[in-house]
Order: sequence, then C-alpha cells, then structure tokens
Amino acid sequence: MISIVGRFRVRPDKRESFLEFAEYLIDHSRQEIGCESFGIYEDILQQDWFVMLEEWQNQDTLEKHRHTAHFARFIQEFNDYLEGEAVFRVQEG
Repeated sequence: MISIVGRFRVRPDKRESFLEFAEYLIDHSRQEIGCESFGIYEDILQQDWFVMLEEWQNQDTLEKHRHTAHFARFIQEFNDYLEGEAVFRVQEG
C-alpha cells in the first residue's frame, strides 16, 4: 500500500472555492480502482489548515490516478488556493 500525507494552509479568501474543489477531487478519486481511501480534513484548532490523506493499493494504481483529469485539475489549480507551501510525504508499505 502507498500512503500520501499532505499538510497545507488555504488562503482565507479562497476557502469556500477550495472546499468545492476538494469535494470534486475527493469524489472522483474515491471512485478509482485501487483507491483505498482519500480525504481532506481541516485542523479543528487552526482554521484554514488542512491535511490530505490518500491510500492506494500499489504504485500502478497511484500512477493511473496521476493520469486522470481530476488529478490534472489538482495540479493546475492547487497552488492558487494555498497560503505558503504545501508539504507532502509518500510512504510505501
């Protein structure tokens, strides 16, 4: 299994549009074969700070995810929502 954990802060003025974007990304990703889990969660003590958690069956399913239209949209739009840098960690096993 491959796990991906990301932590990032969303610009307050982009919060509502980010939540719509996140719903789209989550919905489409969860429908993919090989997606064990996919979620974006807000820190309850720090508004606008989020954690993205993904679990994929294997590298092949993750690579297929990286070639979908919704992932392409994520790559294209994600930085527009951010305040600062996002940090992602990938772990296999």
